[in-house]
Amino acid sequence: MPTVLSPDTPPELLGDLHPAWRGDIDALAPWRAAAEGFTSDRIADFPLALVLADCGSTMDEAWQRIEEGGLNAWDSLLAARQSGGRGRLRRPWTSPAGNLHVSLALPEPPQPFRNMTSLLVGWCLACALGRQGVCLKLKWPNDLLINDRKVGGALVEERKGRLVTGVGLNLVACPPDEAMRADRAVPAAKLHIPGKGPLRVWLDALPIFREVWMKSQEGSPKDLARRVEGALAWLGGRVGVRDGERVRTGRLLGLDERGGLLLAEDGGTSALYSGSLFPL
Repeated sequence: MPTVLSPDTPPELLGDLHPAWRGDIDALAPWRAAAEGFTSDRIADFPLALVLADCGSTMDEAWQRIEEGGLNAWDSLLAARQSGGRGRLRRPWTSPAGNLHVSLALPEPPQPFRNMTSLLVGWCLACALGRQGVCLKLKWPNDLLINDRKVGGALVEERKGRLVTGVGLNLVACPPDEAMRADRAVPAAKLHIPGKGPLRVWLDALPIFREVWMKSQEGSPKDLARRVEGALAWLGGRVGVRDGERVRTGRLLGLDERGGLLLAEDGGTSALYSGSLFPL
């Protein structure tokens, strides 16, 4: 099924929300009304990408549609704006029009990779955007950095055997340093992809994301860990990992075969599977 705009989200409405959306709407014109909403013949056959003008959270909306049987694996749901976007630990995610806010229904990976889902999502995102000319580093497990500043990230949730990842990219706006939490790992920045707004960034990213997702599971988890290591932020440098009230410090050595972070501490090497990574 091709990409469609929700029946209550005509192209003109999206175009009026932000110049980035106007550019996408004009580039994909002409649009035509269809039973599912508004679609464009300039978009090739593609998994469903339903576009809404506004919603509370694309994650909540995606889960509701999954429960109703309306969102299959590789279908995605975008919103031009969110009023209740969330990130890790349910922290609020700033969601102005022009940035990318999307939730993607994923197939469940094979058993050996199920503990690496968050890392796999981050790797797929980095590859998908890298092929659009963006040089990114991966802040373990799935945040995206440019020059040690966060430009996007992913949230992965599982319910009853179904997986959904929410992706946010700061394409036109990001929080200023003074507005961020004092304990934030890194400051924020914008990710500029010339000539594209949020819809075209996602339409170009998803086929690559899917390709990398499938190919990454052809080898072993250890093979995946070795590939991802080269994209890790601060590899070989000193870092801290905050997990609750505890902070551990050491040198970032890479990843183990389960996707855990290998940290060289004074007492030896440890593998960590949770926590917030930051540079020292």
